[in-house]
Amino acid sequence: MTQRRLFLLAEGKGSYVEVALYRNIEEVEATSVISIFPPRVPALKIKIKYRSEAFTANLKSDRDLWHLMVKEMWAGKQTAHHHKDPQILKQAATNILLMDALVQCLQSSKAIYAATKLAHFTDSEMTQSMPKTTVETLRHKISPSAGLASPEAVEALLYTTGTEMQPQHEGGPEGVPPRVWCTTGNGRVTIFNTTTWSKERDSIRAGHKRLTCILAVGAMQVWVGSVDGTIYILDTHSLSFNKQLSEHRENVTSLVLSHIPNSSKRVISCSIDGCVVTWNMVTLQVHHSFHIPNCSSLTSMMNDSDSLWCCLGKSIEQFTLRGKPLCKLSIAEAQRPQGFSCFALIPEAHLWTASREDGNLQAWDPKKPQGPIRTLQLPDCAGVSSMICVGQKLWVGGIGDGPDYVGKVYVVDTENYTIERELKGHVDSVTCLLSIKDRYVLSGSGKRDGKVAIWQII
Repeated sequence: MTQRRLFLLAEGKGSYVEVALYRNIEEVEATSVISIFPPRVPALKIKIKYRSEAFTANLKSDRDLWHLMVKEMWAGKQTAHHHKDPQILKQAATNILLMDALVQCLQSSKAIYAATKLAHFTDSEMTQSMPKTTVETLRHKISPSAGLASPEAVEALLYTTGTEMQPQHEGGPEGVPPRVWCTTGNGRVTIFNTTTWSKERDSIRAGHKRLTCILAVGAMQVWVGSVDGTIYILDTHSLSFNKQLSEHRENVTSLVLSHIPNSSKRVISCSIDGCVVTWNMVTLQVHHSFHIPNCSSLTSMMNDSDSLWCCLGKSIEQFTLRGKPLCKLSIAEAQRPQGFSCFALIPEAHLWTASREDGNLQAWDPKKPQGPIRTLQLPDCAGVSSMICVGQKLWVGGIGDGPDYVGKVYVVDTENYTIERELKGHVDSVTCLLSIKDRYVLSGSGKRDGKVAIWQII
């Protein structure tokens, strides 16, 4: 038995035959075969696609165990295919190893019953097909927490294009593949090669606290902000953290690049206490900084040409890069006591806001900050954790409504104020979103799931 195929090695023979690929199995049945002595031999019957006759193996006392193990791998293969998640197949393989070890240890009549408790995918609701829109849009899943004792929440995502590989005979520098960087709740950064969606190496440690934001700074550096108030700087070639910036005293919540015409690029960081710092990305010195008055909840920031939009909980405010207030969007506390959790700005159009405490989206005209011009209710959504703009579409990460907290990804047509798609690809709330070249959107999820789904933009 492998992760893809089932083989039969006959007793007393040194050769084996391939029974079937798991994807071609249609039914697995515990049965018995009539013989002279003993009169009935326990056997396993497997119906296979494209074969007129079922395959039957006389397994005697091992039949019940093999029945459990084959069904678990078969169900794991189906589930992995439906969810585009190869990690599920590895988990199913681990399950059958545990079943076998348990039965060998117990050696009792209750061993098989105990082994059934390890059959996670057999008869599981996960094997059921996902909604059609999800199947059409979902392309793959990756697991930054693979190999850990338990999953960790995906906190932030980053895509870097890499550099072209040089032919060996030219002796040029070795290229860097395109990568997706995932930060998690335990201070780890995990890197995936997007050409194969495989993990490049073991996770890289940046402190021991939650890593909240990540930004590519040029081709050589990646900056990572942490709850401990530190900005860790990683070298993209050595894949090690070699510098730290400690200007912030509280949780670093956002990192952006400034794009001022006819000016050198700088990195802007902010922390939960309202401190905004602009860094010289070459010298790593503070260029200037300011503090937003009476601020205790600066949760995110977005650069808009020569100004900054900041999410301050009770309001969304616009500032110059030096800290001068320009615009303020707010709703009366009686209407929204919980405040804003995230926002997204569509260039030359509207600004959209949302809260973690309800499933409403508000569209604003920044030139008319008196109140939202439109409100849109997301179905089966208890709150919104993140949103990004992809063209004129808004991708929204939802917090699950109900005891299972399963969050969806919503695709909103901002011109017609309609919900185009509801995508269900996680078993926990969506925590972050990332767009890759307007071709794919990646969604990270909470620690009950701990995975990243890759969605194709349609």
